[in-house]
Amino acid sequence: MKIENLTSNPFSISSVLCQGDPLSATIFNLILNSLIKKLNLRQDVSLKLKQIVAYADDVALLARSLKALKEIFHELQNEATLVGLSINEGKTKYMQVKRMGIKDITHLKIDNFSFESLENFNYLGSILNADNKMNIEIAERIAKGNKAYCADAKLIKLKFLTKNTKMKIYKTMIRPVVA
Repeated sequence: MKIENLTSNPFSISSVLCQGDPLSATIFNLILNSLIKKLNLRQDVSLKLKQIVAYADDVALLARSLKALKEIFHELQNEATLVGLSINEGKTKYMQVKRMGIKDITHLKIDNFSFESLENFNYLGSILNADNKMNIEIAERIAKGNKAYCADAKLIKLKFLTKNTKMKIYKTMIRPVVA
């Protein structure tokens, strides 16, 4: 264990954490973060052929070619296996994004893994789609903004609240949903 610049003597862990334990998520994120750092694929995607993007337990592999995608998958799988993690085939999906034209891959198979194709998916609250268009995302944000407004409409229409207070409500509770 390392605290500030001091490193303790090695020690073994003899108890097991159960799924759902508050500490298990923290330890998982620490292990996943060190694994991704070890792969050294967290830079500007415009400069690299392949990249890993991760937030909490959501991991996205980005690649410019099928060959690069398979390479990054194998690297991630090998490193994950070394620390006792495995890739859940049922929860893993893929999406091919092209500027124009027909998609090259209709079904992705890497080694013994077979992955389901998606046309759109929600990643960290944003809707991404295979056509690389924003119309679905914009419509979804407008709908969420309307829902947030309707939830706060009674509050905003109160006569005794000042215009400044109403603007603060708008800026803190409605606008962030749309932005």
